[in-house]
Amino acid sequence: MLFPLLSLALASAFAQQAQGAISLVPRNELNVVTPLSQAQASTYMPFSLFAQASYCQPKQIEQWNCPGCEQLTGFKPTLTGGDGGRTRFHYVGFWPKEKAVVVVHQGTNPKSLKSIFTDLHVTKTRLDSEHFPGVDSKVQVHSGFAAAHAQSAPEILAEARRLLAQQKSRRVILVGHSLGGALAALDALSLRLNLPKHVDVQAVTYGMPRLGNHEFVKLFDEKIPDFKRIIHQRDLVPIMPPRFMGFVHTKGEIHILENGSSVACPGNDNDQDERCQATTVRTIFRARLSDHSGVYPGNVRIGRPFCRNAHPAWSSGIARAGRAAVQMMMDSFINRVMNIGSLFSSAFR
Repeated sequence: MLFPLLSLALASAFAQQAQGAISLVPRNELNVVTPLSQAQASTYMPFSLFAQASYCQPKQIEQWNCPGCEQLTGFKPTLTGGDGGRTRFHYVGFWPKEKAVVVVHQGTNPKSLKSIFTDLHVTKTRLDSEHFPGVDSKVQVHSGFAAAHAQSAPEILAEARRLLAQQKSRRVILVGHSLGGALAALDALSLRLNLPKHVDVQAVTYGMPRLGNHEFVKLFDEKIPDFKRIIHQRDLVPIMPPRFMGFVHTKGEIHILENGSSVACPGNDNDQDERCQATTVRTIFRARLSDHSGVYPGNVRIGRPFCRNAHPAWSSGIARAGRAAVQMMMDSFINRVMNIGSLFSSAFR
């Protein structure tokens, strides 16, 4: 498994080297990098807590008994789904404080290195017309993300429709971390295309990988203007899949810097400003997988280790040790690949 990753890392390196409703501010129309105040950054804390909760046991979610849940006043989960494996765990509920339906997706399974990238044999596919009606065939996304989305899309759409009608709501918020961020983004577009126009669709993601091609990003940015993807420092996952393979990020980047401050970066993959992630982490060699869990707004870390009594498959001491070992191995591996890359670079100068 590490050999495909090594190949992908080296290819990437050489190719890229040459109070009312919460407002997701600042808006995407900004054409300059803009620092966020502490008050603006703290606006995202509730979404951080929703994402953190996705790594808890379904029973905890159903009882709304998880770290930070008490801070999300009045939220009532109405649906939990997925098995944490092929179908990522997800939950849906209603948030009276914001008069919104909330859909949250669990992220990458750190038990498997392969799952960090979902599928190292990266291919693109067109969007399923059943879930994305009227979308041109030129609009394509990562095939693994599309397949994962298809597993939960029907029940999430049905539950969102039911809650919107029951609560007389006109707002849906999608949240997700890592792979869950990709699924939340796909849900946002799917719901936008399937729900009435008067319903406001928003999304906030954390550590989200690149999702699709230029045509997808153009459509997404048009349909989902109220979208933010939050990146913590030198997180590895958001630079995957690499741009030379035709993948592009959506707009809406908020980058948490090394000093803990945050900036809003305009454009899709902003590589013109050193404060934006595409510049900070130009290659895999400059990334840190350990940054993937945060700290995110509200001093929140996201992932299985940060939910008390996490899913049984992860609650044992062995599993905790395994997660730590994976983390250390990945960071060490990246450093070794960096050294190999330096040797290659020197040889071809």
